[in-house]
Amino acid sequence: FVIQGALAGDTTDGVADAAKRLGAALDALTAVPIPDQPHFWHRHAGVATVKAKAGELAAGPAIADARVSLALLSEALVPLVAATGVPPGLAAEVERVHCPMYREEHGGATWLQRRGDVRNPYYGAMMLECYDTRATLPATGGGR
Repeated sequence: FVIQGALAGDTTDGVADAAKRLGAALDALTAVPIPDQPHFWHRHAGVATVKAKAGELAAGPAIADARVSLALLSEALVPLVAATGVPPGLAAEVERVHCPMYREEHGGATWLQRRGDVRNPYYGAMMLECYDTRATLPATGGGR
């Protein structure tokens, strides 16, 4: 959420540190076996993409490059979060939001954000509320 919020605010302040924390959290998460599904993490190839794109963001790229990295990270992260569920301890529901214009040639771009006003990280102030669809992701354990 820090990365999405910073880019929506047209800055990269805090992005590198948040990306490092994301990479570390993903390492910790994938070390936890899923009961009755020993190959769960192996079946989700997006884990490697999320780690790679978090690494790119941790290197502190220019804002245009950070936005591309977030788009590719989100493309891999959204199905992973949908498969595992959103941790129930978050203070707000998590939404998947889609912008049809950013990376239009690839079908647009998605991001995750806390429920509330749409804050498009790909266009920032230029088109802060640009989106065509949004949906709340389920929490771990089937709901809130």
